[in-house]
This record gives sequence, C-alpha cells and structure tokens, in this order.
Amino acid sequence: MSYICYLRKGIVYLPNMKKTEAGFHIGVEPVLMINVNKMEELSRAIHETLSKSIPIVPTPPRDAKLNNILEVTKLRSWSAFEKDAVRWVISEHQSTWKIAIQRSRKDGGGDDKENLIVFPPGTTVDEVSERLFQVVLEKARERGEV
Repeated sequence: MSYICYLRKGIVYLPNMKKTEAGFHIGVEPVLMINVNKMEELSRAIHETLSKSIPIVPTPPRDAKLNNILEVTKLRSWSAFEKDAVRWVISEHQSTWKIAIQRSRKDGGGDDKENLIVFPPGTTVDEVSERLFQVVLEKARERGEV
C-alpha cells in the first residue's frame, strides 16, 4: 500500500489512493485539504487516510483527470504545485511501514534517504500516523507555515 501527503503553503493535501490493475498507485478525488493549524483535524485525517485499504481499479487513460488539487489551488500545472510543495510517500509492505520525504525533480526525485523513516515490522497504523503528523508539523514550522 502506498499513500501520498503534500504540504503546500500551510495546507496538507491527502489524496484518496487507489492501485491500478497495472500495479501503480494513483491519488484521486476526493482530496482532503486541511489547514496545518487545525491540528486535531489534521491528526484525525492522517489516521483515517492511512487506515483505509486501497482498492484495485482499472488503469485510467494517460489523459484522465484524477484529482482536483490544481483546480482548488488555481494553478495551471503540477510543476507549479510541486515547486512550493513538500511530498511524502507513506508505504506499507509486508507489515513494514516507511515514511519517505521526496526529493525535488531538480534534485533527482525519489526518496530522500537521509530523512527516511523505517518502522520495525508490526508497527501499528496509529504509531505511523502519529509520526507522520509530527513530521508534517515539523516541516511546516521549519517553512514558517504554522
């Protein structure tokens, strides 16, 4: 399972995740959007998101509109959104959870290995969601968004 969390200008975005028949994960509508200052609501949303099972769906065509983040932010492109956003990929494989902040495309993309959080097997979703909440708040404070 794989989940995505974005932080951009004081708003946390949590897309509804699905796995395609082709095997890759996509973030689709509805996208939860929570102000980082609403800490109780944010904590609950993170926990609910990571607690959901991810359904398998038909692979969408390349031009399919999958979520409404650009509409809501009134931006024209993903590159404009990602320029000001921090992205984490949260994954669970064989009972091992991982939270990985993603490097920007200009830095080569992918997991930032220096800030990778790998949990021991058997860690609960409660523990992972609490740690993600803390990581997001820490990054928001560092960026002056709280």
